[in-house]
Amino acid sequence: GGGEFTPFGRWSREGLGGHRLNAGTRWSVLNGPGEGRARPGRLTLPRGLRLMVDVFAEQFADAARPPARRLVLLGRIGF
Repeated sequence: GGGEFTPFGRWSREGLGGHRLNAGTRWSVLNGPGEGRARPGRLTLPRGLRLMVDVFAEQFADAARPPARRLVLLGRIGF
């Protein structure tokens, strides 16, 4: 009905001596067959539609320059 929150974190090596660090959360709403009927106070999606929103902070660092940081909002819709 209201979706699901999933925290995540990632660390990866990038190039020569660089690394990337991500930490955030994903909110997902998945409606399968038989769902999609309206319910008061709930987010209702058409049948088979998936909605995902990621919010995370990211840092990239290497020996050649100062760390680069950003805050990311990423949305996806699948059908």
